[in-house]
Amino acid sequence: MRLKNILCIIPVLAAALSCTDPAAGTGGYGKNAPEYASLIEIADKDGYTEVSVRNPWDTAGLLHKYILIDRDSPVPAGIPAGSIIRTPVERAVTYSTIHAAIIEELGKSDKIVGICEPQYLTSAALKKAVREGSIADCGNSVSPNIERIISTQAEVLIATPFQNSSYGAAEKIGIPIIEGADYMERHPLGRAEWIRFFGLLFGCPEKADSIFRSTEKRYTGIRDSVSAAISAGKAARPLLMAEKRYGGLWGVAARNSYMAAMYRDAGACYPFGDIEGGGSAQMSFETILERCINADIWIFKYASDEPMTYNGLLAEYPLYAEFAPFTDRNIYACNTLGTDYYEVVAIHPEIILEDLVRIFHPGLLPEKGSAYFGPLSL
Repeated sequence: MRLKNILCIIPVLAAALSCTDPAAGTGGYGKNAPEYASLIEIADKDGYTEVSVRNPWDTAGLLHKYILIDRDSPVPAGIPAGSIIRTPVERAVTYSTIHAAIIEELGKSDKIVGICEPQYLTSAALKKAVREGSIADCGNSVSPNIERIISTQAEVLIATPFQNSSYGAAEKIGIPIIEGADYMERHPLGRAEWIRFFGLLFGCPEKADSIFRSTEKRYTGIRDSVSAAISAGKAARPLLMAEKRYGGLWGVAARNSYMAAMYRDAGACYPFGDIEGGGSAQMSFETILERCINADIWIFKYASDEPMTYNGLLAEYPLYAEFAPFTDRNIYACNTLGTDYYEVVAIHPEIILEDLVRIFHPGLLPEKGSAYFGPLSL
């Protein structure tokens, strides 16, 4: 019990020592200014909208600046340097199926003319469009088929940036690259708020704002209910163990990642709140064992044609049996191969938050079956 108490204090101290609020955005100017997103600034100007995407790995710098100009308007004089994007965009290629899902959520899937790695699509409509050829299969996102991209006559490429990487030949074909760094946001609502940028790109800012406000209202309502229950002594934070071992290392959500924020908002004691950085941090099995051997709950994601079981975990790595959630049979898993988890966590984190709260605090929310994470089978 003493170890659990110490581990629960770690994330609180880490947050207290931070000079910034992980959920607060850097902000832009005007009605489109982000409120939660920290990696994007949107400024309304005279005759155009200026969008700056910050570098997630060096937030003092920029990844890219975009100048959004109505496609029927002349280019204003004196605009700053940046990629000019005529809006609303009529033809887009997405490197990520998640960004394709955002566009579909806005009702603009007819503007998608190409998708990389369409085998990962979960949308029946987009799968059908790829099969029928109205959306081109542009190959692997790391080395896409440039000739096919060119043949789509795309106006923009929407790509996912990674640290110290480039877009290779795609940078030389003259099509503006929208760098979708949303996955590196510090808070789930920050990531979800990127839909407002997509709304500007595709000419539906009101719809994008409506979708986001609905998400925000539900997410904060659930979060505040959990916080109130914990403050009133009606609920306690369970010590959470998350994810599992791959290739000898164990990836955990770092302190400034949106998943670490979601674990905290769902009312869990997350034992890696002292690990600096965003995204994922790689830990040794020994470190995980030290911090999580007495965890209350273990949740993880996997992708498989067959459901994961306790016996399957043992066959994969026998030392999993050392953890309390294994012996107590308190493990919950999500098979991402059969669900739209990755799309939902990016657009509607309130759904995943609710799922987690039902696991961490049974009975706190009205009864309902789990949407994504379910108890592991024997």
